[in-house]
Amino acid sequence: MYLNLAEVLNTNTEKLEASLQRVIAKLVKSYKAAIEIPSAQAGLQNLVEALSTKGKVVVLIDEYDKPIIDHLHNLEVAKGNRRLLQSFFGALKNLDEHIKLTFSTGISRFSKVSLFSQANHLKDISMDARYGAMMGYTQEELV
Repeated sequence: MYLNLAEVLNTNTEKLEASLQRVIAKLVKSYKAAIEIPSAQAGLQNLVEALSTKGKVVVLIDEYDKPIIDHLHNLEVAKGNRRLLQSFFGALKNLDEHIKLTFSTGISRFSKVSLFSQANHLKDISMDARYGAMMGYTQEELV
């Protein structure tokens, strides 16, 4: 399941919540799942659980930090979006038995943004040399 947070409206926390719910609803429709989406967090949890009936789920999150980075000039919005995303991503922690892999990308190190503080079981591989060629550029490609 692929979530691209560059596509969500994030001008305030309410719009971010509604936009995340719409993203989940699109995924629900594409996977033909029958779930409730009372909130973005519950929708994410319900969708992962529904998809896992066919096998463990791979969760790909692109630009996980964009709703915060976009509002560094307005810390009130950035902090509200961060709190919402903490709850949203916190749903992943309780879904460990349903998830095979979670992979997220962004421009900030997730350990420094504390978005995944509730999902503290994730491992940051961004500076691990064993995964250096997986994404981005290698040293050899730069010369």
